[in-house]
Amino acid sequence: RFMKEKVYDLFVDSEGDVWLRGQKFLRNVRLNQQITLDDTHQLQDLEVYKGKELFLFHGDGLLVCYDVKTGNKRYQNRAYEGERIQKYNRSSVILLDDKGFFQIRNGEEGAILMYYQAKSRQWSIVMETEDRLNGMAFHEGELFIASSKGYYVYSPHTGNIVHEEQLRLVYGRELETDVTAIEF
Repeated sequence: RFMKEKVYDLFVDSEGDVWLRGQKFLRNVRLNQQITLDDTHQLQDLEVYKGKELFLFHGDGLLVCYDVKTGNKRYQNRAYEGERIQKYNRSSVILLDDKGFFQIRNGEEGAILMYYQAKSRQWSIVMETEDRLNGMAFHEGELFIASSKGYYVYSPHTGNIVHEEQLRLVYGRELETDVTAIEF
């Protein structure tokens, strides 16, 4: 499959599909499907939710949802307003669950962790921190979040957040470190 249009960026969703971003389009390489977009200049991330909805995440906190099969725009909303638009415009990390997704947004100084409930289309702020948040993974019902100062553990059931600034090594020594990735 040969493309004549200029490609500005590429993304990989959690299913492993590659999406190419042109000036006004996104193309799924595997399906050879193209979606025409209003604007892609601030597009930072994307994810396909339950095989039906393509979520596009922009640097200014805008979420735009497209129908994966038809390519039609379904809706858009903002994760936040005001000063947060400039504060958390650097990077995005997404982790899906069965009812929506968690999103980390980093800025020059600090980060925010949010949750998006897909059915109600509602955002909620889980936490804001001066640390950089790097990645996240579920383990035994809790969300572990890697950070520039150790890691956080968030319990979605209780809302409790614990910050572990030091890692305890097998032989008991404690280590202060930037945790860049977390996997189980």
